[in-house]
Amino acid sequence: MHQRKFGRIWNEFLSSNEGEPYRVSVSVDSKGQGEIYVWPVDFPGNELALEFGEFLYQLRAALDSLIYETAVVVSGQDPPPNAEDLEFPIRPSETSFNNAARKIAPLADHHKVWIEEMQPYHREHRTDGLQLTAQILDAINDLARKDRHRGLRVIASWGANKNPQIDLPAGCELEWVQVTPDGPLERQGVVATFKIRNWTPDLQLHANPNCTIDVAVEDAPPPRDDEDTLASRTRHWIALVSLLIEGFENSLDGDPRSA
Repeated sequence: MHQRKFGRIWNEFLSSNEGEPYRVSVSVDSKGQGEIYVWPVDFPGNELALEFGEFLYQLRAALDSLIYETAVVVSGQDPPPNAEDLEFPIRPSETSFNNAARKIAPLADHHKVWIEEMQPYHREHRTDGLQLTAQILDAINDLARKDRHRGLRVIASWGANKNPQIDLPAGCELEWVQVTPDGPLERQGVVATFKIRNWTPDLQLHANPNCTIDVAVEDAPPPRDDEDTLASRTRHWIALVSLLIEGFENSLDGDPRSA
């Protein structure tokens, strides 16, 4: 639900201001040195952050509920032993995982093995699937933890694939151009800086930032490529949590205590 609402807010923003949610400006000083800027108009950052935070909470709650419900079946008790301590542990080291043993104490041994194999602290996992699982769990846990302790996530427009096009006046030449790294436009709206030879203050310049813009979490790992969007990440997170729930449920089908 929160993922869909996040998408609606983002799409409404993209269609705002007559389909021009971003503004572009070009400035050139008397020496011909200038910058190309891009910035959003009325970016709904707080609304997006609220929905994203609730989405993270639901994912984390689903993992913790999985441990609780599994403990009920395995122990045959409701509430199960250690009910208030139970959660799905996601830890950065073997020591911290062992210190959290009470959080999965009522589970069967094979459940504990599964959970341990998924932990992010393993430098090498036995399969690509376990490696991906560990990376996703680590991302969910890290963002949910920050959201819980530091308030709303910072949601921003992410500018990438910058290839600015500059329409030079007659008689001018582009001496150099420097494109800025991919990043959030709210904090760094400069797409490129440049220097024009033979520039005079009476001239006019037109430029196109020619970049792709998507929505991103500012303090999360940056996108690896064009396919690594926030939308694709959240779909993978939901799919993984669903698979974990299904796997644990299937493991209990043959347990006489689940009858």
